[in-house]
Amino acid sequence: MAAALLVTGSASARATKHCVETGTVVGETQCRSFGTSWATERSIPFFGGIGVWSSSISSSFAAKFSGTTIAADSAQLSPGPLRAHGGELRVGIQLSPYAYLGFGYGLALGANSSRTIESDGYRVALRDGINFIHGRFAPFVGVRAPLGRVSLRAELAPAVQVQLVLFKATAAGGPEKPGSAGSIGVILEPRLAVDYWLTPDTTLSLWSGANAMRPGDLTFGLSLMGHLRAFDGAY
Repeated sequence: MAAALLVTGSASARATKHCVETGTVVGETQCRSFGTSWATERSIPFFGGIGVWSSSISSSFAAKFSGTTIAADSAQLSPGPLRAHGGELRVGIQLSPYAYLGFGYGLALGANSSRTIESDGYRVALRDGINFIHGRFAPFVGVRAPLGRVSLRAELAPAVQVQLVLFKATAAGGPEKPGSAGSIGVILEPRLAVDYWLTPDTTLSLWSGANAMRPGDLTFGLSLMGHLRAFDGAY
């Protein structure tokens, strides 16, 4: 009997909630067993992570050389689209299990092969080594279809992007002249993505996008994301 009472009393003690006085009125208390931090559905549904991305740009860039006018264009010099590879940072918040918004920043560098052309008495080519730089800051808004361990997403990103192409020009017996061409502007990029939940808090995402104003300008990426709510939680 004593043992039974001891076990019952111990179980009762474990089940008893801890109450704290919250006001000057007697009996005004707040009781809880574990605290709100144990309830993951109450945490802010932030997500964030890093990734790698690549761009393939078919747009052409007209070369500019300091003190010299030389007719040259990246489309003439590059055997194919200009390509760059780099890293990105991405953060956001889930508005519901089906909608989210956030922003991302990425920087990519490319060393593209080049043809050499004759123009205005100069031999013109893309510069050796890194000759294409692509940076972007992209707010985004998206919708998500959760399908268990897999999620499908579609998003729209009005991105501010900077592109810079580096050239060189050499006259017979003369020094090499460096040149460049660049652009900065806003584009509208629709994207599609597939997420796979590696753990309840981590996803691996594969995505691709295209410039709505220049469909030949493409981007691709692979991201590793952490989520404060397991499987983006309950709402």
